[in-house]
Order: sequence, then structure tokens, then C-alpha cells
Amino acid sequence: MRKVALFFCLFLFVCIYSINGWTASSPAISITGVVKQPFNVTSEDLHRFDTVSVRLDEITRDKNYHGAFNYLGVPLKTLLELASIQKEETDFSKLIDLAIVVRNKDGKQTILSWGEVFYRNPADIVIAVSATPIMPFRDCKNCHQPEVYERWYNPLKRQIGFPKLVVTKDFYTDRSLEDITNIEVVDLHPKMTVQKLSELFSPKFPLRAL
Repeated sequence: MRKVALFFCLFLFVCIYSINGWTASSPAISITGVVKQPFNVTSEDLHRFDTVSVRLDEITRDKNYHGAFNYLGVPLKTLLELASIQKEETDFSKLIDLAIVVRNKDGKQTILSWGEVFYRNPADIVIAVSATPIMPFRDCKNCHQPEVYERWYNPLKRQIGFPKLVVTKDFYTDRSLEDITNIEVVDLHPKMTVQKLSELFSPKFPLRAL
């Protein structure tokens, strides 16, 4: 009996250690908000999805260059469809007035409209799980001094925080967000009421001179 008890204790220890280790090494993203099925997804889970490859040349509004990378990731639209969007009872049942708020571990956030996620190419906005820098074809040392090429070369070696929201069609890449932890679907007008008239008639209307 003692051997059985010892074996059982060791088994529990290994299981707990494995679970804790998996959790620590696999940051999770929570999908919450106006959804039927909120869930958490880890980086390992994302690797099991069908992925797309997108390119992002990262230049922010302050005119700083952060490198050019090919990202591998899952379309944000795919994850939101798995969560199954569900609005509350309202007179306006369409989903076009919803917004998506993406937050990272540092409290920063990016806001996306429903239309740009669902009515554009799904590969325009992805949750990236890996990246490959786009390196020059030739060694810059052969034709330039370090002070010329290092400002462009060094960003290609930087550490990227995954999972990362990648928004490919923005002119500047400030909305792309690293180390994301939460994706929330938000209803901008949850209690909006609509007055339905028996006939389309207005007793008056304003005119404005041009």
C-alpha cells in the first residue's frame, strides 16, 4: 500500500508540474465579450490552426523603423467565428456596430471595427505566432559603413512578443500589438431603440444653405 501511495503522490506531482509548466510557457489569449462561447487559446493551440503568411514593414507614426518581417498567424476572423458572436436583444440586430478591442499584457489596446475584420480579406488582420525577418540579399558590410546600415539592420534582430496582433493594411503600424492577452467583442449600442413608423413620413425637414 505504501508503494501504491508513493507512486500516486509522484504521479500527482508530475501532473501538477507539467500543467504549471505548460501554462507558464504558453501565454493564453482570452476571447470574451458579446460571444456565446468565450474561450482561452494558447500559442500551441494557434499553431494547430490553418495559418496564413503576411508581410509587415513596421514604421510607426513617430517615423521610427522597427524592421520588416514575414509573420505566420491565424486570421482574427477565424477566432471570432469560433467564439460565435451573439448580440443582446436590441432593435438593431445586425453586427456591423460591434467593435473588437485587443489588449496586451502591458495594458495597451487596439480597437478594430467590425467591418475591417469581417468584410475585408481575412489575412489582412491576423494573430501571429512566429516571424521571419526579411534580410538584405547581400551583406551590408561589403558596401556600407556601420553607421549607415545598422539603423536598418538592427531592428531585424529584435525580440518580438507573441502572440502578436498584425494589422497589415494600415499606413503606420501602431495598431499592431505584441504580447496580446485579451480579445473582447464590444457592443457599442447595447440599448439602442428604434422607433418604427407605420408609414415613412416626416412632417418637416431642415434645409441648409451651401
